[in-house]
Amino acid sequence: MSTIISANELALAELKDQLLELNKGSDTPFNVIAEGDELVAAWKIADAKWIKIFGMSGLKKQYELRLFFNVMDRQVSYSEKSMDLIWNADLETFSFNKTVQYGSRREFAYESSWGIRENGSFGKLYSYNFSTNRIKKPVFDIITNAGWDLQLSMPDRCGFKFIWSIIMLLVLSGLAVYFF
Repeated sequence: MSTIISANELALAELKDQLLELNKGSDTPFNVIAEGDELVAAWKIADAKWIKIFGMSGLKKQYELRLFFNVMDRQVSYSEKSMDLIWNADLETFSFNKTVQYGSRREFAYESSWGIRENGSFGKLYSYNFSTNRIKKPVFDIITNAGWDLQLSMPDRCGFKFIWSIIMLLVLSGLAVYFF
């Protein structure tokens, strides 16, 4: 029994292959990873630990561009997520701060920090130069050059508050119908 593959499905396979080829670039600061039917372009911006007087600290920063494929419409929708994690531990306290942001953004940052490393030596703890354009441009160029439409995902277009408002409205109207 043979399986018939549509032209759009073949085009999708070729598009995903082209996007995964970005992993082979030596100057590409991010990786493209397949997660089920989706692709995720992830950039680990910073991942550092350092020693303070009588304590330790750490920083992790990551940005994700998640791609969703609609084969029938030859459309790729996307969502963006960035995460910052900062922690400090010393003799008296432990603090932990995690910030997650969803939605479309244009972001750029440069940071460098020097101090005492985990091995006890003094030097650069971390340094990064980040721009969302460095990840979006090559990914979006491949998608549009392959003849696919690009669109911001529904939650990112409308905002999560709007989506939650709709869900709450549906739940409340369902409860009203149930009780009345």
